[in-house]
Amino acid sequence: MKSLRKIHMNALMKSSGENYTEKFSEDVRNSVICSLCKFRTTEQEVIEAHLEMPDHKETYAFIGMNIQFGKRAADSLDVPRVNNNKKIADRKQWQQQEQQLQQEMLEVALQKQDLKRESEYSENETCRKEMQGLMEAGHNLEKALQRLCHDVQV
Repeated sequence: MKSLRKIHMNALMKSSGENYTEKFSEDVRNSVICSLCKFRTTEQEVIEAHLEMPDHKETYAFIGMNIQFGKRAADSLDVPRVNNNKKIADRKQWQQQEQQLQQEMLEVALQKQDLKRESEYSENETCRKEMQGLMEAGHNLEKALQRLCHDVQV
């Protein structure tokens, strides 16, 4: 039997008409979370500033003192945050590298298109010059034939 969460996700997908993953933006997916304070942000600098704030340190100390397992409980809550933040940092770095690679590929493709256009233009320019030369030669030949015909008639 399907779990309630899967049923809810399927209903959400059917009702919204879009993919479940499309419903959430990359910002939400790449957000960094403090599991102790339930603080969420997309910027690494902001989360680092949050970790240095007295409120975060007080919450960490409070959990460490008031839960019967002591500091281990606070540490066990902190470990998933650290691991998740590492994964998010790796994902952001990978996305930046991918964007740079795509931009470089686009620049190379544009350079190839420019070279192709230049070569087509030079070929067309050469053909135009040759055609003009042939047309001028044909026009000169036609004039010469007319003169000859005209001279014969006179």
